Formats: sequence, C-alpha cells, structure tokens
Amino acid sequence: MSFIQKITTLLFISLFFVVSAKVQKAGKQVQINAISSVYVLPTATEEEAKKLGDYLLSVNFFDTDKPRGVQLTKVGKKYIVRFIVEADKQTFTEKAPELSQNVFSGAPVLVELINGGFRKL
Repeated sequence: MSFIQKITTLLFISLFFVVSAKVQKAGKQVQINAISSVYVLPTATEEEAKKLGDYLLSVNFFDTDKPRGVQLTKVGKKYIVRFIVEADKQTFTEKAPELSQNVFSGAPVLVELINGGFRKL
C-alpha cells in the first residue's frame, strides 16, 4: 500500500468516526414534515418521538416555513425535550407542563434549550 493510499484510508476512517460521533450526539432523526425533525436518543423510542412531533405539528411549532428540530431523551421516568433555538430566543421552558399532559401521559418533562450543534445554551 502506497503512502497516499495509507493517508487516504486514515482520512476516511477519521471522517467515519467524526460523523458517527455527531450522529450519536444528535440521535436518530425522525422526520416529522419536509423541514422539521425530532432527534431521538436511545433512551426514548421512535414512537415517542413521532408522538412529540405530531403534537408540535398540531400546535404549529413545526410548520412549513422554518426548519425546526427538537431532541428527545428519557432519564428514568422523566422525558427531556431539548428545543434547538437561537441563543436569543429562550421562550420554550414554560412548555414542560403542556408537553407532560399532551404528549407523555403526565410523566415529568424537563425542557432544555440547545443550539444547532446539540449543546446546551
């Protein structure tokens, strides 16, 4: 194997690990409409992500004008819904009781705000 082939192989392997880490951090994408998604981490189910996405569609959070995303995970019996927002738009934290009642059958919900890189604001 030539030096160029070794370098190329090493670059592809490195790229694979970078992409894999990003996907693992974001979660599995569950497409809700053409431009909106719920990213579900392994502790929650795709069914729960779809239910959350359908609810967010029904209250017009997900629409066809602006791409939007949320991330869903579960710790014990508590659901954590992370809204992907711009740093200056922090108006979602009051949604926890609404999501608890309308999506997760009264289970506790924590709302967190994250940026497009899935980091907490």
